Amino acid sequence: MTSTDPPARLATATSPAADGDRTSAADIRPFTLGDVPQLLELMKALAVLEDYIDDFQVTETALVERGLGAEPQFHALVAVDPQSEELLGMAVAYFVQFTWDLQPTLYLKEMFVRDGARGRGIGRSLFVEMARFARSRGAGALRWMVLAGNEEGVSFYRSLGARHDSKWHPWLLDGPGLDRLLLSREI
Repeated sequence: MTSTDPPARLATATSPAADGDRTSAADIRPFTLGDVPQLLELMKALAVLEDYIDDFQVTETALVERGLGAEPQFHALVAVDPQSEELLGMAVAYFVQFTWDLQPTLYLKEMFVRDGARGRGIGRSLFVEMARFARSRGAGALRWMVLAGNEEGVSFYRSLGARHDSKWHPWLLDGPGLDRLLLSREI
């Protein structure tokens, strides 16, 4: 899957209908140029939810340049309502090519399903298709972080068979910290 592939459907998320049959909740596919405005809106909705909207800097131009070029810096899958073509969810990831086991690792950076679309199997379908993509590229692992306090997310990931990695703790040295380090005389 490259972000420039045609919008071929990878999977269909289904949910139970009132009569017990399964109904199509969303088609899962790689994002395309036509998805960029809605993908950006999903990213902004996640930024609001996770309380970093004031620092959010992603633009439509950045999504096109960094995700749809010859060598994409990220990959995104979208969940599309089959009737309205509205994007209901997204999964955004990037590869770290060189790891200790000489297999790439796919890092799931963002996973989000709109409020009104939750509980319909869309998140699971996005996650499964991202795992399939990881394996198709030879990845030995799929990693991600969960926002502190997001117990619903933790339960969801556990239901997929994932486990908390208690061996590692995330650390951060951001812009001001980087600047202070580089300006220190102890280098």
